[in-house]
Amino acid sequence: MTILREQKMTFRQNSTVRRLASVAVFLTLPACGAPDEGTEEQPLLTVSTRLASQTDHYEIERRYTGVLKARREAELGAEVDARIEAILVAEGETVIADQPLARLDTSRRLARKTELEATGAELQATLDEMLNGTRDEVLDAARARVTMLAAERDLAELQRDRRAELEASESGSQAELDEAETRLQTVTAQLAEARAQLLEFENGVRAEVIAAQRARVRANEAAVAAQQLEIDKSTLLAPFPGRVAARLMDEGRVVMAGTPILRLSESGCLEAWVGVPPDVAQAIESGTAPDFRVGEESLRTSSIRVLPELDADTRTVTVIAELEPEQSQTLRAGQIVRLAWTRRVESEGFWLPHTALTESARGLWSIRLCRPIESSAGRHGSVERGQVEVLYTEGDRAFVRGTLVDGDRVIDSGLHRIADDQTVQWIEQGEL
Repeated sequence: MTILREQKMTFRQNSTVRRLASVAVFLTLPACGAPDEGTEEQPLLTVSTRLASQTDHYEIERRYTGVLKARREAELGAEVDARIEAILVAEGETVIADQPLARLDTSRRLARKTELEATGAELQATLDEMLNGTRDEVLDAARARVTMLAAERDLAELQRDRRAELEASESGSQAELDEAETRLQTVTAQLAEARAQLLEFENGVRAEVIAAQRARVRANEAAVAAQQLEIDKSTLLAPFPGRVAARLMDEGRVVMAGTPILRLSESGCLEAWVGVPPDVAQAIESGTAPDFRVGEESLRTSSIRVLPELDADTRTVTVIAELEPEQSQTLRAGQIVRLAWTRRVESEGFWLPHTALTESARGLWSIRLCRPIESSAGRHGSVERGQVEVLYTEGDRAFVRGTLVDGDRVIDSGLHRIADDQTVQWIEQGEL
């Protein structure tokens, strides 16, 4: 595994500093050669060492950044066209479900509703009259008219017969006979009309006419209900409990249906939205629990969901974690949240501090091993060079593999002061 560029630069800078320091130490040392007679033997250089302990894996921790969001957030607008009469809440105010937030002008709709109600009363009265039938007084008058016209028809028929007899005996004229005939026909027609009207009164209004009238009554009732609904919609209600995030309109503004007036954010129900790579999302779906944090505070989640689609802009999968209500009360929407994810990499190697590494050739790094000298008194050892490959870095340490075996004694600092095959005195700092 190739180390990060920034970490590699750090190793190179440390190596450069060590080399310069080595040169400075070398320049300050006395000339090499046999020690002058009478000079005392120089003490051995003391180095710090650690025992290398092999491990079969290392863990890579990654952090992905997201944001806290309210579970529900809505821009609330009127469902009808009207003038804003009053805004009943202010920014930051806490509201409950179905609480009135704003009120629109309803004067025009109230007038229209009154008009429709009057029309409905008229239609209902007509329907009632049809259902109740003709009054007795009207029926008596119709019957009397039929009787009167029947008597007039008999009289007209009698007069016509007399005129016919006179005309046959040449005692009367043809004109008088024609007049009597016309009179008889007229009275007969009036009698037929009177009888038909009486029959209509006695039978009542036809079912089809009553059904049509009932339909007109129902249509008017629907119009009244629709007008009442528009009046009810003129009061803007909170769809869920929350806090007013923004006031987008003021009183006096005439708004169209759907124009946002207020923005409401649900309180006490926050969710963490974080984009992660697809492999991490798949592991979370499989049941691996991630660690969500805001600053140094670990978040307690009640449920975790993973969106099914890949974000086209970030090429990540969104993970949504719902926070517990108690913790949602102490945080705010918009805060930065981070998801910590640890991945286990199976690989044998050793953890070494950065101070135990110096840059070498071909992307490798040098280490110094202290081989104990068994025949010497005390903790004496000989410096030996080793080569390792850096697989992963974390903080001030690196995971390496190379010419290093379990139990080797690694010099962990002060590499600029020592050289290969130099005899040193070692101090054990502990096992890595």
